[in-house]
Amino acid sequence: MSVRFLDGEKKSIKVKDLNTTKDYQKVYVPGKVIRVAVNKLERLCTKEKVIEACLVQAGKSSEADMQALTSAFAGQFARSIAKPIGQEVQAEIQLVKDYGLIAQIDLGTYKTGFILNDHKLGTKYKQGQTLTCRVLDLDPAKQIADLKEIAKSSTKETKVSAGQKLKGIVELNKVGYMIVSVKTNRATLGVCLNSNFNQDQDKADGLEIGEEIEVKAGQWNKAGGFYELTRIVKEEPKKRTANTIELKEGTKFMGQIKSIKQQWLYVQLPKVGSSSKAVNIGRLHMIECKSTQEFNSFAVGDRIEAKILKVVQDSQRTWIELTRGEKHMAKL
Repeated sequence: MSVRFLDGEKKSIKVKDLNTTKDYQKVYVPGKVIRVAVNKLERLCTKEKVIEACLVQAGKSSEADMQALTSAFAGQFARSIAKPIGQEVQAEIQLVKDYGLIAQIDLGTYKTGFILNDHKLGTKYKQGQTLTCRVLDLDPAKQIADLKEIAKSSTKETKVSAGQKLKGIVELNKVGYMIVSVKTNRATLGVCLNSNFNQDQDKADGLEIGEEIEVKAGQWNKAGGFYELTRIVKEEPKKRTANTIELKEGTKFMGQIKSIKQQWLYVQLPKVGSSSKAVNIGRLHMIECKSTQEFNSFAVGDRIEAKILKVVQDSQRTWIELTRGEKHMAKL
């Protein structure tokens, strides 16, 4: 519902379990004064929704227009985040919640600060207690500052050069950007836009507060008091397939029986080399087993150990003769 607070501020609020109130539509009528308590603060929209609404209003809806405006939004965001993040403030605790602390601050128009449990130094807090905090982020729409408690003798910021690669710690993961501190000096903060994640914006999904990432420093944003960062996403090395063999006489391997015809077992060999995609089938004659009883005990799908006895290649195919004879298997 849309409400107007007594100080004149208009906001949209979401009331939990409203339909459990009997005749709530008659109880909550326009003009009625009600008492509310803040349970959770949410971002009701993202930049994509804002852009989409602007496009609809302007009579445009093409995907190209959407991408162009999104890119322009990201560029403008990088240039105009005039946020004095990193500065120290004194915060007086007003409420102690199970998810964090709500405090009163004096930071221009910002009078309310929020400290997540991840950003607290201690475990026991009480109303009226004063903490020394560092500003992590500012929300102009809600006039709320995200804070991190610090020791009174906290270290100063470390100077970082443009292009320098650093280990960073995620302090906040917001819609469209992250606040990251330098691992070696958590007082040094930077902003990493999702659009700077090596062109892969999905890489921000799932990153938790406290998680370590690698970043590259950009320019110092003097107005905002932070470094512009680009996250370095390393490509995972291709896993080396351990189950590969060399196609030559004397090679031992574990293979799977694909078919049984008369006195022959047809066994699929592991991958040959690192580049070959061909499936190689070797054949094992009954006399190359340890006994006739052993040969008769095998079934399609069984995995057996065998050894390449001979490799014969003609113009049409490669013939691979196998053995399980004790004298052959005993040899290295």
